[in-house]
Amino acid sequence: MAYCAAATASSRERHAGDPARSRPPGGGLAPHLAQVLAGAWRGQPPPAAPVEVAERPATGHNPCRPRKRDFVPVVPAARGRGPRPAAAGSRGDAPITAADWGYGKPRELLFLLATSPPMTREQLGVALWPDQSRQRLGNALHTALRELRRALGDPGWVLYVDGRYAFNGTRHHDCDVETFEQALAAARRARPAAAALPDLQRAVGAYGGDFLGDMAVGEWAQTRRDELRRAFEAALLAMGRLHAAAGRHQPAVTAFRRAVAHEPLNETAHRELMSSWARMGETARAVRHYRELEELLREQVGVPPAVETTALYRRLLDQR
Repeated sequence: MAYCAAATASSRERHAGDPARSRPPGGGLAPHLAQVLAGAWRGQPPPAAPVEVAERPATGHNPCRPRKRDFVPVVPAARGRGPRPAAAGSRGDAPITAADWGYGKPRELLFLLATSPPMTREQLGVALWPDQSRQRLGNALHTALRELRRALGDPGWVLYVDGRYAFNGTRHHDCDVETFEQALAAARRARPAAAALPDLQRAVGAYGGDFLGDMAVGEWAQTRRDELRRAFEAALLAMGRLHAAAGRHQPAVTAFRRAVAHEPLNETAHRELMSSWARMGETARAVRHYRELEELLREQVGVPPAVETTALYRRLLDQR
């Protein structure tokens, strides 16, 4: 998302010296929505949207559940801890237990395959066994695949085509990450912008916590986790702005408050929240929120609020 000069930055990024401090004029809500959501998917911060008061932009589990009697991996990402903490999947209504997995790598391999495009042996090795030699990698992958297929009870869930391994997504299954990504893709395509709201709500509803937040997994999962967190943050901001543009300020406040809770140092979300409160006639609450933000930034990163945030605060003081 940070692919334009107006890219937003969180206070942490600002403290680290991110030069992005302003945005170019123009741009309607629909183009902005497409930018925000497309950018989130590339793991970049969202560009600024046209808003009434705040002008400076800011700086993304997924377990699969079974249908009928098909096994569907439970990928605890969009659900955070997953619907079944002791299971990594299920066959019909029966969860796969830790004993079924034998050890951790087969389950991690399932989550990697279920949330990635087809991967070569080398790509799987870099993700799961980065320190293994080529020979040891082959043995480790062979063992993990054997145990994965045994746990699932059907080798057809993992495919090997043209030198790449893949999760068989053609079978009936439910997967939170998949639902989340598909909903955001639909929101990006929506015209006019207001038509994206149902898809944004569906995406936000599918995200229930950090991807594989309770599992000891490799760096690949942290990268995916960060992408999904940023995408979720962008979805909340876009949803709040659509509500605000339609004059639905209470739902906008709800969305922006959730964005603030998700990333407390995102000043764009704080400004949007302050502006929404002001539009509801709760200027005193917005002013109080600025002072709380000021204290948070001082304690967490040792910086004052951004110029844009302080300017909004002063405008709100003049309205009292």
